[in-house]
Amino acid sequence: MSLFAGTAPAVIEAAVTATGNLDWPGYYLIGAGLVGLVSVWFLVEPAGRPLPGAAPLEFAGDVPEAPGGDPDAAGPDATATRASG
Repeated sequence: MSLFAGTAPAVIEAAVTATGNLDWPGYYLIGAGLVGLVSVWFLVEPAGRPLPGAAPLEFAGDVPEAPGGDPDAAGPDATATRASG
């Protein structure tokens, strides 16, 4: 998506100058949104599976806490384990 953000002013200015149509910023945003939607559609959800290269956890209590020490942000399994003992 950085391709759209970094080149937006130059591309939109060129399109408006070439066509005289002031709607090009909207068209550009629609195009960027469509690229984002297509990208999200093809993403694979890794929930419930270990990430590539990650060592498996031996105990549910091994789940690290989130930055700031908020136990609820680490996930529901970690919170349940802490509450139960």
